[in-house]
Amino acid sequence: MTKKLVINLKHNFQIFSIGAVFSAMGLLLWTDHQYFFWPPQFAGIMNDDGLDAIAVAVGIGLMYYALKNEKNNTVAGILLSITAGFTGLVAFVQLIHAIFTGQAPMGLGFILSCYLLAEVLYTAKTRNTR
Repeated sequence: MTKKLVINLKHNFQIFSIGAVFSAMGLLLWTDHQYFFWPPQFAGIMNDDGLDAIAVAVGIGLMYYALKNEKNNTVAGILLSITAGFTGLVAFVQLIHAIFTGQAPMGLGFILSCYLLAEVLYTAKTRNTR
């Protein structure tokens, strides 16, 4: 059983790592209710626990998909699409915070989110769909 999981992890390491990072991002956002604060009228929506829980669930789903070596392209496409959309949205909001509020750490968050987005898009493009 363990040997099979290790082999599956070797074959699907990109998807597993994306899931782990996406889950970590979701947990970070879930625990910090003040992370996004500008514009103030949208702070409640941007810090919503429901969206963060979806990110954690999708990340866990990607890790499960990788470890079980699933071959369902529809599931992989949906999970990677949600990941790309959420990550792109978070990157955009972090960029707005960095520019308009002068919060330099948000600039670093923007760069890291863009890297994750690039990794997701690369994985989606190069994964075996047959």
